[in-house]
Amino acid sequence: MSAIGISVFQGYGPDHEPFGLHTAERIDSNELLKLSGVRHASAYGLQVALLAHAARAAIGDARTGIDARRALVTNGGPWAIETALGFLKTARDRGSQFVNPLVFPATLVSAGAAVVGITIGAGAVAIAVGHDELAFFEMLRRSRQLISHGVADQIIAAAACAPSAALITTLRIAGRTARIGECSVAFRLEADMHAAMVLEDITIGSDPSPWSSVSLRVEASVSPEGWTVSEGCTLADRQFLSASGAVLCATALRRYLTDAPSGQAMVVTCRRSGVIGAAKFRKR
Repeated sequence: MSAIGISVFQGYGPDHEPFGLHTAERIDSNELLKLSGVRHASAYGLQVALLAHAARAAIGDARTGIDARRALVTNGGPWAIETALGFLKTARDRGSQFVNPLVFPATLVSAGAAVVGITIGAGAVAIAVGHDELAFFEMLRRSRQLISHGVADQIIAAAACAPSAALITTLRIAGRTARIGECSVAFRLEADMHAAMVLEDITIGSDPSPWSSVSLRVEASVSPEGWTVSEGCTLADRQFLSASGAVLCATALRRYLTDAPSGQAMVVTCRRSGVIGAAKFRKR
């Protein structure tokens, strides 16, 4: 399959910037948890709630039951750090017999994908992919494989990031000093070609300039200190962890392909520690 239709959706209200929620005061965490559709959302945390809002936006008015031809692919977290640390602390201080087994699922790497997959009726598969800033390019690659091999007709590739006290402390200890940004974004990928934009190819490797013949390029590199982004994308003062590639691609598509002439191609690349993730998009 040479190209897949792709559409982008924000996961939080229309009064906010489409892909990044930059001001903490604008977020009513309790309301987001309550409206996410995730059971026991408080145990899974704000990041999973934001993921659910994005995925639900992507399916729109689609039926809420299980759809055997719908799949969910998410970024790999980190999910529910407060819950996980609380679980471990109880086991250490009081003994494993005193932990609450109901919160254990929220501590797993697959937690976000599993509960959001239930929320949107992803009956084909629901998986979490990748752990670093290149995760979204792996998400796109896995999504394309699922469609190409007939596993699903529709893939919701959703990514989210949200700060928390435990996450900020953990990253600071690890030397990650850039501010964490909130984001909630989903890409709907489908085999039919009704979408205004298509995903033509994805690669992860060492090639410094994949598809070099394409002149419209948005290039980024990430480090513990933050982003360096070409084409004027204002992301440099925040980090989005494993949702970084989704924010980069969503921002680039919105700015450069939404109103582009038919046939315009664009390459989005992200470099991390010498490895480059890249995606090639085209306006239909």
